[in-house]
Amino acid sequence: MGFFGKVTRFFRRVLATINVVVIIAMCACGYAGIISPEEHPWTEILVLAFPIPFTLNILFLGVWLLVSPKHLLLPIAGFLLCWTPCRRYCPLNFPSEADKECIKVMSFNVAAFYPSEFSSVVEYLNEHPADITCLQESHLHKYYVGKFDSLLRANYPYISRVGHKGGETLTFLSKHPIIDSEQIEYETGFNTSGACRVLVDGDTILVINTHLESTSLKQWDRKKIDKILKDRQIDAKERGVLEKLCHAAARRAPQADSVACYIERHQGMTTILCGDFNDTPNSYAYHRVAQHLDNAFEHAGRGISHTYNQQHMNVRIDNIFYSPDMKAVKCEIDQKTNISDHFPVVCWVKKRAKP
Repeated sequence: MGFFGKVTRFFRRVLATINVVVIIAMCACGYAGIISPEEHPWTEILVLAFPIPFTLNILFLGVWLLVSPKHLLLPIAGFLLCWTPCRRYCPLNFPSEADKECIKVMSFNVAAFYPSEFSSVVEYLNEHPADITCLQESHLHKYYVGKFDSLLRANYPYISRVGHKGGETLTFLSKHPIIDSEQIEYETGFNTSGACRVLVDGDTILVINTHLESTSLKQWDRKKIDKILKDRQIDAKERGVLEKLCHAAARRAPQADSVACYIERHQGMTTILCGDFNDTPNSYAYHRVAQHLDNAFEHAGRGISHTYNQQHMNVRIDNIFYSPDMKAVKCEIDQKTNISDHFPVVCWVKKRAKP
């Protein structure tokens, strides 16, 4: 082997070593959500960093295609080892068209009707009616509640709310009768979760609406995160932003546990869960719920996409889950509307055929 051959072989070994490190990092970040951030808050940083090794491993597919096609097996093996986190982060499905058997479900954080007036939200909901819609951050002054409901009655004859004093209100809108509703108890200062039972064509469906602990990041905090991603350096102020993310994840973990326990207590019921998780698809909160329910976007959506539309924080934090006796036919994120800092998530689900 000549000098050029030795240099080429050394170069390939270096690239292969880097690729292995990337795969290890991707697996560490992808599976970090299994660990509760209540006990180990630092795992939240790994979860949020997942897109970096994921993207690098994709780039290695192109690198090996040009340099050494036989090494393509390396990044492919990486994706197989990290299959579940990769699928959650970037599903590649071929959704079907919804049929008359489907139930259309929408989850929408309306940001307390800001920056738009509630009339803009009402107009959107009436123009895009669903069978069941769950709203987060839907607290209104009592003077406007009656008006809000009356403007929606034509498409949503059944409306129910849960919440706690001084905190958030969650709203259930339904074309079908709402039998009852209740709050899911856990420690929180503002955010909350609730559930109701909806009678759909003789079948009782448990609908859970949840809004887990917010990161409470300000605009300048988001700019600092953007700076971290660009500069790959962290100073004292930027470290404070990361600590804020970790503390929020630690507060969110027991809330996710409470919601998961509520699902466990109602196993056997047809269940739909909608909500703003304030965390990414590989987070602990997502993992806890996914132990019992399937995610609509994971099984019927496509691409990375995002539901939070503020600058510097384009992430998919809003979700719709459903019980195993159902299947998602189609799931979309409506990124054409700008009446909230979140985009609505819409999916069509239907009961699986009995064996």
